[in-house]
Amino acid sequence: VNWKVSNIGDKIRFTDTSYMEYLRGDADVELEVTGLIEAPNIKGVMKVQDFTYLYPVKMKTKSGEDRSINPEDNYAMRINWDMDVYGGDNVRFYSSYLNNYADVIIDFKGQPLRIRDRGRNMRIYGTLDVSRGVYKYMNTEFRVDDMRASKAMFDGQARPVLDVWARSTFRRIRLEEENRVEDLIVNLRVWGRVG
Repeated sequence: VNWKVSNIGDKIRFTDTSYMEYLRGDADVELEVTGLIEAPNIKGVMKVQDFTYLYPVKMKTKSGEDRSINPEDNYAMRINWDMDVYGGDNVRFYSSYLNNYADVIIDFKGQPLRIRDRGRNMRIYGTLDVSRGVYKYMNTEFRVDDMRASKAMFDGQARPVLDVWARSTFRRIRLEEENRVEDLIVNLRVWGRVG
């Protein structure tokens, strides 16, 4: 496995390694690991705080170059999950691809994200609130609209359905009215399955 877990008192700390960027932060865990090491069963509860989940997972070679994950090398696909994940303060989701990115704060509202099964059969259930953050889309940065409810809903698939409201403010100059600057506000609603 290419992530590092360290004990820091009554918590564990996930950190990136030189081979993988994926999870960063602190967690309280109560896990039971059974079965063969080649395809273990992991059951339990994890509560994360001050935590960042990076998507897509970035794998690297020994020299630090990006590389894709071969399905036969993806150890996580062999794990049989039966885990509930709860979120505390400052839980972040970060995704960057091409010229777009998302950097948002996730609120679990006391409800777990349930992860079940293994490999391509893995199922994730739960609803997470997107409380604040930034999306960059088509060279435009949008801030999550805190006046509207934004959510990421997991309905059994690994990729969530998003219902996110965001807005961006542009400055423009109207020359015909003595070069007065006015704001142009663009509202964006993203609805649909990621990917």
